[in-house]
Amino acid sequence: PAPPQNDLAEELKAFYSEEPSRGATSPGTIDSRVAAYMLSRRLPKGAAIVTDGGRFIRPSWKYFEALDPSLNVETNNFGSIGLGIATAVGVASARQDLVTIGAVGDGGGMMGIKEFSTAVRNRLPLAVIVFNDSAYGAEFNKLEEYGAAPIHAVMDWPSFADMATAMGGTGYKVSSPQDISALPSHVFHHDHLPALIEVVADPKVDLQR
Repeated sequence: PAPPQNDLAEELKAFYSEEPSRGATSPGTIDSRVAAYMLSRRLPKGAAIVTDGGRFIRPSWKYFEALDPSLNVETNNFGSIGLGIATAVGVASARQDLVTIGAVGDGGGMMGIKEFSTAVRNRLPLAVIVFNDSAYGAEFNKLEEYGAAPIHAVMDWPSFADMATAMGGTGYKVSSPQDISALPSHVFHHDHLPALIEVVADPKVDLQR
């Protein structure tokens, strides 16, 4: 028989509030799951959540909560990465009464970073979180599965935080739990946006666990 509805609700609540274990990561990087969990505790209630495609969506979908289903926007139906920032700009433009959070990976982020300039020019209430593991995640995983060197999917990007600052926004780079704890209290405040938080992640961490 199906479990009582209240039991299922409690199970879901426990699952989505579960703090991830802090496993070992390469020096100067943070586990994307830990970063998503910690940042989720800082997000304003009622924010719109927009996600690009990529392996970072596992922790993002688990921890970034949109209280209104209409404010939970994802771009995966297009079958392409790179649409997250532009879509987040559109949502932020339509709902300027709210803070919009755009969660993207580094591959898709590089394809769409130019639209952060649009958010700056229009002073939109947008915060972009870039999970930067310096790799195309799907290709990294597939190369490993085939026994090939995943180095062929690794990229050396410029700093997303620096690019955001150069465009006139505010950029932050975090690579440890301590860095996230040290973010200013106003980091997601409506009056201090647009902003971009670059999470320096470890491509070797298996996010499917």
